[in-house]
Amino acid sequence: MRPVNPYIVGNPVKDKTGFFGRQDIFRDVMRVLRQRESNAIVLYGQRRIGKTSVLLQLEKQLAAEGEFTPVYFDLQDKAAKSLPEVLYELSQHISRVTGHTIASPADFGRTGDYFRSTFLPQIAEKVASGGLVLLFDEFDVLDSPARTQASEAFFPYLRQWMTDLQKVKFVFVIGRRPEDLSVRTMYSFKDIQSTRVSFLTPKDAEDVIRQSERNGSLKWDDSAVRRILELSHAHPYFTQLLCSVIWENANEEAPGAAPVVVARDVENAIPQALKFGANAFNWLWDGLPPAERVVVAAMAEIKDEVITQEKLIETLNQSGVRLVARELEFAPETLIDWEVLIKADGGYRFAVPLLRRWVLANRPLRRVKDELDRLDPLADTLFQAGQGFYNNNDADTAEQQLRQALNINPNHLKARLLLGRILLEKGRLQADGTPREVVGKYLDQFMPGGALEADVRDRPRRGGAGRALRIESIRLVPEGGGRLVFKTPFEIRLEAVALENVDGVVFGAGINTMQGARLMTFLGDSMGLVSLARGQKASVRIRVPGLGLPSGKYVLDAGARSGG
Repeated sequence: MRPVNPYIVGNPVKDKTGFFGRQDIFRDVMRVLRQRESNAIVLYGQRRIGKTSVLLQLEKQLAAEGEFTPVYFDLQDKAAKSLPEVLYELSQHISRVTGHTIASPADFGRTGDYFRSTFLPQIAEKVASGGLVLLFDEFDVLDSPARTQASEAFFPYLRQWMTDLQKVKFVFVIGRRPEDLSVRTMYSFKDIQSTRVSFLTPKDAEDVIRQSERNGSLKWDDSAVRRILELSHAHPYFTQLLCSVIWENANEEAPGAAPVVVARDVENAIPQALKFGANAFNWLWDGLPPAERVVVAAMAEIKDEVITQEKLIETLNQSGVRLVARELEFAPETLIDWEVLIKADGGYRFAVPLLRRWVLANRPLRRVKDELDRLDPLADTLFQAGQGFYNNNDADTAEQQLRQALNINPNHLKARLLLGRILLEKGRLQADGTPREVVGKYLDQFMPGGALEADVRDRPRRGGAGRALRIESIRLVPEGGGRLVFKTPFEIRLEAVALENVDGVVFGAGINTMQGARLMTFLGDSMGLVSLARGQKASVRIRVPGLGLPSGKYVLDAGARSGG
């Protein structure tokens, strides 16, 4: 009889025997659940890192220990539903776990009062002494820019719910960093502890690899274990993926025996792993913003294991990508935050080398460069307009549209090339070289980059928090003193006063084009949300890094808005 492949690829790990590690996360969760003054924790991490597996194992552990009554609830497909529909489905899950009579859908009105004032008090009598623990998976699907039915109603409801009830605790799982969520969601998570679900420890990852030795279906040489850890960096999904492919290959070649895997077998399995894991690789890739994709594609093509910033810029420039936009300059730091890259010896390297191999084979830089054109939707719209005018033989209007597009996004390659073609046709651009080189030389003169003409006026005005808040002054201060030079970091300092009580205020600044299009956004004090009483003053510092904008005039504005 053929043995069973013990490696789980793509699905959450539900069986305790196939789950390894994460004790540090469980300790953080239990510490929060047992504190009287806290009732929630956020677990976050990149896609395929094992967050759902952690939540399902937590559900089993809490149920087995009996101190709390856990209820798992997946919000993946709930964003389009109304608040009563979401609460009714949640009540069904709670009723099944507690044995409570399932309520009628008609009981759930638009405000959610029945769920909070009738249903939950009845449930409180049937749960364990520690209370009800709601395990919300994929919670950030409600944090949609589209402002769906559920998200519009659920966040205000949740804030009141978390404040009012004592015997309900929450574990939220999200696929983004908490600071990447919208202001209204951040306000719901104000003062809530967060814990990252990251890579496994090397010891736990080795336990994952050697689990086939338990049922005697496959043995592992130490060299093979080391090579898998090198390729996967103890990422649970990629570790399981490689092991599963190797297991299938070994048992096809020697059925009935217990083959010993060596490092060469691991190398031979890589092409199949890249193929079988295509959906997961694509899903990870799709979670990256356009600028980060360009940087990852460029780094994958550099043969050095450790890649310096200088080498990255050189590679991008050689490929026709001009590293000017702020999104590209800060992409490596974003990728480090998301554990796609790690810092090493003065540069960067891929956290998971297997991901690098997939990017090199499936997302070459020449293909990804087109994504630069989508860094700013307004720039792309202007390019499309310019292309339309050019096709209708109106080169002058086309040139104006393309220049505006490049002022917003200097990296818009199609706009650069079309502008170069127009200038060549008009006889205003003459140089030797390829079209890309010729256009580049012209654009270096057209917009050399670096300057920002500022017209700063201190004036009382009402901020985005409406009538509740007044911004009294705005000052620009160079970092370290001296003259204000926008290529180097500086601070925007705001002084504000509350005209009435206001909750959940977030301070921010932005840089716009003269036409009002937003280019960059900076949030104050690490996006700290504050509450102010009437007459109370607030002083806020917003740090702005060196700006990589082309020369020209821009509008710098600052203010505040209420997250409530």
